[in-house]
Amino acid sequence: MARLSCSYFVTEDLDGNLGTTVYERLVEFPDNLPPRFIQTFPRTSLVRDNDFYVAVMLTEPGKVYVLVGPQRRRPDGRGH
Repeated sequence: MARLSCSYFVTEDLDGNLGTTVYERLVEFPDNLPPRFIQTFPRTSLVRDNDFYVAVMLTEPGKVYVLVGPQRRRPDGRGH
């Protein structure tokens, strides 16, 4: 989702004379980055035989897809 921000501009010369007119412009920033997990997330809790809870926090509104499958085994027979 694009982000709309209000930006303000004013001029100043090399002698420090500040302009008296403030210009306001709306700037639309494209959102081309996916959401990220906030530190310490995702978290799992209440893990039981057939279900568990997942808590997530993202840097922006979004979706989280969860895929559950069997644990992979390394060649030495231990889990990863």
